[in-house]
Amino acid sequence: MRRKVRLRPAAWLAAALLAAGMWAAAGCAQKGVPPKTQPAPQPAPGPAPLSAAAREGGKLYLAYACVYCHGVGGTGGVPNPFNEGGDATVPPLVGAGFQRDYGTDQAVAAILKSGSILNSGKATSMPSWNGILNDQQTANLTAYIRAGLPDTGEAPPATRSGTDVYDAYACGKCHGPIGRGGVANVAATDAGDKEIPALGTPAFHREFDTDAKIRGFIINGSVIEQGKASVVFMPRWGDVIKAAQAELVTGWLRTYK
Repeated sequence: MRRKVRLRPAAWLAAALLAAGMWAAAGCAQKGVPPKTQPAPQPAPGPAPLSAAAREGGKLYLAYACVYCHGVGGTGGVPNPFNEGGDATVPPLVGAGFQRDYGTDQAVAAILKSGSILNSGKATSMPSWNGILNDQQTANLTAYIRAGLPDTGEAPPATRSGTDVYDAYACGKCHGPIGRGGVANVAATDAGDKEIPALGTPAFHREFDTDAKIRGFIINGSVIEQGKASVVFMPRWGDVIKAAQAELVTGWLRTYK
C-alpha cells in the first residue's frame, strides 16, 4: 500500500505560489516572442497610365461623336437595321473580334480615313474622316482606341438646345462652325461634292423649306457617289439621335441664317 502524503497548510501555500510563479514566467516568455505577421495584401495592378496621345484621343472620341454610335468604352450596340445580312448593330471597338480585324495602329487609322459603307450605303455606316481629322488627330484617336477606350473622366455634353445638339453630334466638324460649310470632301470625284454644303444659306432653305424635309435628312442621312470609300457622307442619325434632339436641331436649322 502506498502511503498518503499529507501537506501541511504552509506547504500547500508554498506549492500554490510556486505554480503561480511558473505560470507567470511562461506568460512573460510568450510575450517576449514577437507574433507572426502575415504579409500585407498587395493592391491589384491598375490599368497602365494613358499616353498623352491617348488622352487627347479620348477627347476626340467625344468631340467627333464616336461615342454615340460605338458607345461609352467602345461597347457598340446602336441598332443598324438597314444592313441586311451584316452587322445588326454598330460593332464594338473592343473584344476578340475587333482585335482580330483591327489589331494594329495602321488598321485602325485606315478605317478612320476610309470609312465603311455597308449594304450599298443604306446602313448606319462608318463615315470617312479623311480631310476632317488631320494626321495627328487620327493618330491620337487611334491611340485611344488601341488602349481599350478607358474612362477619361469626361462625359458627353448636355443637349438642351438645337445648337447644343449640333455641337454634341459633331455636325460642325463637317458643316463648319455654326453651319458655314467649307469642309473639304477630299475623296469626292463629283465637282459638286468637293465641299460639304453650308447650312442656312438661301440654297439650303430652298431645298429644305419644311421641318419635315430637314428632319428626314437628319434621320435618313445621305450617301453620295454610291457610298464610295473615303467619301464623306451624311450619316443616318435615325437610330442614334433621340426624337427630341432631332426636333431641337430641326427647329434651329429652319430659322438659321
